[in-house]
Amino acid sequence: MRAGSNSATIDSFGGNQYWVLTVGPGAFKVTFNYGNRQEGFNTGGRPQMFVGFKPKVPDTTVTHADFPGGTTWSGTAAKPSRLEVAVVPAPGALVRQTTAYTLEATGSVSFAPGAEAGPSVAGIYQISIGGHEGTAKFASNGEITTTNNETGTWKLFDADSKTYVVTFAGQRYSVTYQPGRGMVDNHGFLIFVQKH
Repeated sequence: MRAGSNSATIDSFGGNQYWVLTVGPGAFKVTFNYGNRQEGFNTGGRPQMFVGFKPKVPDTTVTHADFPGGTTWSGTAAKPSRLEVAVVPAPGALVRQTTAYTLEATGSVSFAPGAEAGPSVAGIYQISIGGHEGTAKFASNGEITTTNNETGTWKLFDADSKTYVVTFAGQRYSVTYQPGRGMVDNHGFLIFVQKH
């Protein structure tokens, strides 16, 4: 997590999304706001947020209050402590529902070094571009390799909008990274589906 508003999209066909920050000493607050579904059907559920100290820390408190469109978790920590935030998609594994959300932490909080550089896209993706099959590995050094020996590169263009430039199989793509989902092109198509 980084300072200010952190935005992402949660997908009921994907898993939970996790964010980490350091809180304390003193009081802190983490606010979660979600919007209307962006894709699929409204399954009637809503995404949820949960927080916890990892590992458990003595002399800490945390409570939450739901409000229409979100949740606020407030607490205190006697010393700097690692707080993990989990965003859980709306229930309904048979019907897709994607929902945009924002998280913001205020009070006595600090963030991981490098968090201002944008979310890490390093990971494994299923390729969903016509004519290309297999799995792609986005390495932390900006290189892409695939199971069928294709290569490419990725680099951050704008951290606030999560925009990246991906060069793959001789094509250059301007994509938006949606944590937990993958890379979406300018036409709204998910072209690299995040696996883990």
